[in-house]
Amino acid sequence: MGKNGTKDPWSGLAVGKHVVVSSFVKSGREIPCKITKVSSQGCQLQSLRSTTRFSFQKEEKIRVKFTTEEGILYCWDGKVDKISGPKNQPATISIRNEGVTVDKRTFARLNASIPFSFKIFDAAETKIISDQLVKSNTRNISAGGLSVMSDLPLTVGDQLQLSIHVSSTQSVNFIGWVTRCEAAKEESKKLVAVEFLQPEEKEERQLRSFLAGLSG
Repeated sequence: MGKNGTKDPWSGLAVGKHVVVSSFVKSGREIPCKITKVSSQGCQLQSLRSTTRFSFQKEEKIRVKFTTEEGILYCWDGKVDKISGPKNQPATISIRNEGVTVDKRTFARLNASIPFSFKIFDAAETKIISDQLVKSNTRNISAGGLSVMSDLPLTVGDQLQLSIHVSSTQSVNFIGWVTRCEAAKEESKKLVAVEFLQPEEKEERQLRSFLAGLSG
């Protein structure tokens, strides 16, 4: 039974939902995935990128997490049952429902235009990967992620290095991944949602404090 008291701790996961799989063994190892199967025994995920550089192992303890549009972060802890798929290609990851816990944290979302800059370091369209900083402004933001209007050919699974300007002299830095892309009214732009990947506690605390000040 999960921390939320439900009999089936996997009940919040749904086929087609985009999630992040991260390792408990080594920080910085995250894979954006899409859920392809859910059962009482566990779930099955399809990675959106090659898993070669992540090297997850069977029996390795991992965390599956996603943030809802309402700003609620869900986390499920489990173990890798098996990884299958062609070498250097996206893989299928099966996770056992064994000792699973559920953690829910709420991130208040603020509709605000906050200046930030980002670099694209992993993308399906490899031509947009660059060390060049792209300047923009948020459409909305929380301690768990942000959304932005963009004319770049970003897709779900792309990963960004972000620097959010919380004052004229200070920025907080995050690694994030694109979780949603939707067509916008502007013909050349789309709405891009970005979720932060395992933010540093200090950075998250600074952003929370900044957003709390804005919201009063």
